[in-house]
Formats: sequence, C-alpha cells, structure tokens
Amino acid sequence: MKNFTLLVCILFAGIIQAQTFTEVSTQITPCFFASADFADYDNDGDQDLAIFGVDANFNDIADIYRNDEGTFTPINAGISPMHMGAISWVDYDGDGDFDLFCSGQDYSMNAYATMYSNEEGIFVPAGLGLPTGFWNSAGWGDYDNDGDLDLAYSWYATGIANSGIFMNDNGNFTNINAGLPGLTAGSMEWGDFDGDGDLDLLHTGTPADFTNTLVLIFENVDGDFVDTQTGLMDCAWYNNALWDDADGDGDLDVVYVGDDGDQYPFVVYFNTDGVFEMMNTGLFGVRTSNGNIGMQIGDNDGDMDVVMTGDDENYAKST
Repeated sequence: MKNFTLLVCILFAGIIQAQTFTEVSTQITPCFFASADFADYDNDGDQDLAIFGVDANFNDIADIYRNDEGTFTPINAGISPMHMGAISWVDYDGDGDFDLFCSGQDYSMNAYATMYSNEEGIFVPAGLGLPTGFWNSAGWGDYDNDGDLDLAYSWYATGIANSGIFMNDNGNFTNINAGLPGLTAGSMEWGDFDGDGDLDLLHTGTPADFTNTLVLIFENVDGDFVDTQTGLMDCAWYNNALWDDADGDGDLDVVYVGDDGDQYPFVVYFNTDGVFEMMNTGLFGVRTSNGNIGMQIGDNDGDMDVVMTGDDENYAKST
C-alpha cells in the first residue's frame, strides 16, 4: 500500500462481476517505503487510516487520518515518522478501542517499536520494551487463548534477521523464545490451519544473507511452535502471504505473492487435512516496490478476491 493513487485491478476466483472503482480525492500524502492499516479508532462506524513512509521530498512522515463520511483529515497524532516497517491497529490492552503499533526506522537510522495507546482519541506512547529494527513484520493473535492479543514479530538489525513470539500478559510482552528462524522482508500471519482451536503461524521471509526464502507453517502444540515441514515453494526474496479459505471447503489455505528478481509468482496452496498442494493460478503477481509487496484479500461475491500493489514487469507502479 505504497501510493494512494490507485488504478485498481482485482484478481479473483469464480464468475467475474462488474465493479466500478472511483478514485477518492484525499489529503493523504503519497509515500513509498510505506506501511498502512485501517480501523475505526474513534468508534464512529467508519474506517480510519494510519500510515507512515517517505514522501516525495525524502522526508519520513507518519500520521492518522480520521475518516468523516469519506473525508480523510490528518489528526497530527504525534507518531514518530519512520519507514520500511510495519503498522497495525490492535486493541492490545483490551479496553475496547484500537491502539496503534508502529515499528521501523527513520533516515537518521533511529529504529522504533512503539505502541501508541488510544486514550479517548489521544495516542500516548507505551513502553513495551520490544526490540527495534527495520523490514519488520507484525501479526496479532491470541495464540494462548487467554483473552489478549499476542505478537508475532520479525525485525532486521545490525545485519541479523530476527523472529519471535511475544506473549501479552495484561499489556506486558515477553519473548517466549519459540525457536523461529530469523527471517526478514516477509510476513507473519496467525491462523488455525488444522482446526484444533488454537492459532498456528504462517511465517515467510529471507535470512539475513538473502541466499534463499522460506515459506513456513508452525503448528501450535500446547504453546510450542513446531515446523510442519510442509514443503511450500521457497523462491521469492520479497513476499507477502496470507491465510484464506480460497476453495471454500472450511479450512485455511495459503495465498502467496513474491519477487525473486526474475519471476513474481502468485500462487495458492490448497489445504487438504493439513497437506498443502500448489495451484498454478496462471496469473502474475507484482514485483517488489521499494522492498514491499502489498496484498489484501476480500470477499464480495462468495469467493476470494485479491488486491496486490507493487511494480509490474517494467517497474511501473501497479495495483
């Protein structure tokens, strides 16, 4: 979600139904090396936007845009400007409103991993003691079923790729030393792929030496995370992966897009009783756009719809 001038091309399964998309004029600053997320932080019934990145003048920016009936207004939230990281809305303290997690670095090489607690619309930094870096990925889910949201988190610092799971205990986060391989420039997504009632972890990315890329699924076995050795394709340095029931059979499949420098595959792995089989979609994904590939999945007609952002084969901005 790099640039908010969108020419929309949607790839989806099933019968094609005509959709009309109209570009909305906003005050949102176009940026790259960006991360963005939507949520209703003020509980007024519409989706607000948080975004950070680098503007056309190579300045770091960050802000929250309040959505008032389709008009997006910056609230000057006081978020540290940064880029090349992860931003996500999450109710980490369980008080019924969305807080904001931001991790990344600025052009002065200052690194951040900050939770901004939503205090009646004022965003107050909360010291969580999380490690900092860039090329971050963050995924929130209640893996231990204790009622609060835990964090799966990856970061790159001092030439080392790191990945960990941080247990949330009433707003205090502790690294459980889950034994995950250190990966960067990828994704971390929670999902119950085996239907046993707890959240498993989909983790993609590349080690610090960028020699290969891994697409891994870790099964949650009573709080221990076990590599399922599923043998999913390892090919793309920069990538994004999500869980979705792509075939509508009631379990979670893996949807994957990546860029290995020569190819940019868009593939779906169908889950059949925990065994994943690749479906060749015959469709091209997108190349990395300044290190990131954006992908979101929605459903407006009973099957999977996919939107991807990045560069096409000629390195033109594409959505």
